Amino acid sequence: MATDYWAVLEEGNFYHIYNRSVVDGKLIFRSPENYRFFLGKFNEYITPFLDIWGYCLLPDHFHFLVHVPEEPVKSKELIRKASTKKAKALLEGHATYSSFLEDQFKRLFASYAHSFNRYHNQRGSVFQKRFKRVLLRTDLRLLYTICYIHHNPIHHRLAQTYDSWAFSSYKLLLGDDHEWLSYESVQLFFHRMGLTEDWRFNFLELHRQFQIDFR
Repeated sequence: MATDYWAVLEEGNFYHIYNRSVVDGKLIFRSPENYRFFLGKFNEYITPFLDIWGYCLLPDHFHFLVHVPEEPVKSKELIRKASTKKAKALLEGHATYSSFLEDQFKRLFASYAHSFNRYHNQRGSVFQKRFKRVLLRTDLRLLYTICYIHHNPIHHRLAQTYDSWAFSSYKLLLGDDHEWLSYESVQLFFHRMGLTEDWRFNFLELHRQFQIDFR
């Protein structure tokens, strides 16, 4: 079955979301400050409305694993604070939650591009116009995607180990500072998917096995 890269973002579902430079090979993150600034903007525009299970930022693209809350109505006050036409339409019942989320991503990309272009004295788009989102239908696909996202720096020869790349959720999920990640949900998932009671051991072992299989 052909992959649908433009899946509707429906409540209760998991998605692999990614986007890349508008020009192949052109960098969208040129410094540590760029990575941190993008994550700050992501936290501003996206995190209030989605559960974030993992991410990885690379020089010319990024990956996120997200869960759409089953009851987005809980975010009503946050949606109201967004103060956008799409937010107003959603609250009035004239727009879907998916279209609101798509608009938030557009705002994220535009905000980052504005600052990035001004800093580097350039013009034009930074990201491809439409971001891809793939529905993850099974636990195995969800597990594969978490490991795949964390494996990207190794795959692209930017790092030799999972924990040596600074701009992914790998070390954050294992550490004490989880930032805005849905840490408890990820912990329960790896507890359930592994063979031991120790979710950290399961997390490490499943990533290690993924790296072996990926070769």
